Amino acid sequence: MMRKGVWRNAGGEIEEDKYLKLDERKGEVSFTLEKAHGLDDGEKQSLSKGYSETVRSYNGRIGRAMDDAIRADRTLKWALEWDPNGVYPGFSEHGNPPLLPSDRRPFNVEDPNSTDQNTWWKVNTLILSGLAYQGYGNAYNLLTHYMERTGKDYKVDPAVMLQSLPRFRKTLGEDLAKYKGKSSFDTGWQSTRANEKDSLDWYYALNGFQYRVQGRQVYDGSGKPRMVAELSVYKRYNWGNGSESVPRKDLHKGPIELKQKDMAHLHTSGMAREYNVVGKTRFVVGKW
Repeated sequence: MMRKGVWRNAGGEIEEDKYLKLDERKGEVSFTLEKAHGLDDGEKQSLSKGYSETVRSYNGRIGRAMDDAIRADRTLKWALEWDPNGVYPGFSEHGNPPLLPSDRRPFNVEDPNSTDQNTWWKVNTLILSGLAYQGYGNAYNLLTHYMERTGKDYKVDPAVMLQSLPRFRKTLGEDLAKYKGKSSFDTGWQSTRANEKDSLDWYYALNGFQYRVQGRQVYDGSGKPRMVAELSVYKRYNWGNGSESVPRKDLHKGPIELKQKDMAHLHTSGMAREYNVVGKTRFVVGKW
């Protein structure tokens, strides 16, 4: 609590002076010569000059303190725009869910047969080493995860995907243009694919996948509006030809032949396991 005759600014307490006056309503300090009667003109001029500098200093400190408080308030608002769980305020956590494939196969319901054994051997001794040799790290990692048969979600970074897939970037830009100027938007889940001309790595890793973009206008620490968007991707990693809009081709590399249906049956026999590929990234949209 402030003592009478004392006020605070950014530098702490300022003792009230008989030549200084505080306007409590405006929060400003001013200099008055009302109590300087009896001093000669030279003393008054010297006093006025010195105290005027003090007043400017005090008011500057008070102004900076107020600016700092405003920035702190805006920064706090910026931080609180996001739910701790990463859910946008005002948005449903799930919205419209991804389109789940209708051909989800039961896992480990048949005994492995000779074709399963042969396919498993091809993948682990030839296909994975070939992907590693070609430098297709994402395709290698996702196929390895399938063969490890844990069924756990596998996380990818959509920002890395955007760097590698120009056509995906173009599609995303077209989506954002539809909502330009709005204070919030939600594209819902959309289907697209990794084009083999952009990246064979992501083509072999995912082929088709789904994505969704949510955006909301917030204010940064300086008080400027920013459109912050969140890009989510989803893919059910499986094999075979079921719900894919573009049929998957069997793999033929030299003497190696790998059929989609044989790769899919590894899940049925428990020698591999399907799983979800998921990922999220946030970014600021410029010139909104």
